[in-house]
Amino acid sequence: MGSALAAEPPTTTTAAPEIKDSYVDFLFGGQIPTKGLSGLDSRFALGVEFGGDRSAFPLSVSFGQDTYIFGMKPRFQYAFRPFSFAKSLAIIPGFGLVINYANGDTFAGTTHTIEVGVQPSLRLRYDILSWLNVMVVPFEMDFNLYRYVWTPGNDGDNADLQIFYNIGAAVGFNY
Repeated sequence: MGSALAAEPPTTTTAAPEIKDSYVDFLFGGQIPTKGLSGLDSRFALGVEFGGDRSAFPLSVSFGQDTYIFGMKPRFQYAFRPFSFAKSLAIIPGFGLVINYANGDTFAGTTHTIEVGVQPSLRLRYDILSWLNVMVVPFEMDFNLYRYVWTPGNDGDNADLQIFYNIGAAVGFNY
């Protein structure tokens, strides 16, 4: 007589959601001047950001008071997921450059400005699905350190510190 082995019931495991580290996000938010810009109101901003866990390349446009600011703010960032029970949540501190071109109408005519600075930031990204995310930007500061301005008949540069506080949200696609 042989021994009978008890058959074990089949087990099923649920696979963890796939974490994709590259994304393209569509941003909307605002820029609030905090230093060096008397008389400038807060501005509405739109943008697109191409990024990954270690770097990002956002392009933006903000507008208000007959002025448009086109920005390019490449940055290094580190996305970490500190909660094992919430792998879809990423906390993303970053630091990068600010390169802006502004075009606005003033009493002297059309003014053009190139600005250069640095930007620390913090983003919170949540992957709703493996291919879809939402992101909140609770902290982002533009420290504009240098600018060159030219208007009809008048050019010049200065290094007065200008600071913008940026806040926003995004929705995008992971790949």
